[in-house]
Amino acid sequence: MDIKQIIGQLIDIRCNSEEMAQGEDKQQPEETVWDLDLKAIDAAIPLLEKQISKKVESKTEDIDNQYGKCPRCGNHVDDENDRNYCQECGQRLDWSEEIKNENNKN
Repeated sequence: MDIKQIIGQLIDIRCNSEEMAQGEDKQQPEETVWDLDLKAIDAAIPLLEKQISKKVESKTEDIDNQYGKCPRCGNHVDDENDRNYCQECGQRLDWSEEIKNENNKN
């Protein structure tokens, strides 16, 4: 299972947990197990989404390094020391160049 499939499954589980939480006796002052599941899923999905590589924006380069902006938080990033994550938000970065295929032009 890849990260996108895991996120999809968590979203499905979240919907089921939400239905179960709505059916619980809400006169109890403490959180139910369903409420705790919802909080855990809501915390986990953004963390997993950061593991999916996103292309660095506004990329420039000099002799030694590439520079750009994180697509999630806008932080200035560079590829020094093979840095593949934004140091500010933890987003996984993709520094690769897109290969343009001339045959795919419309």
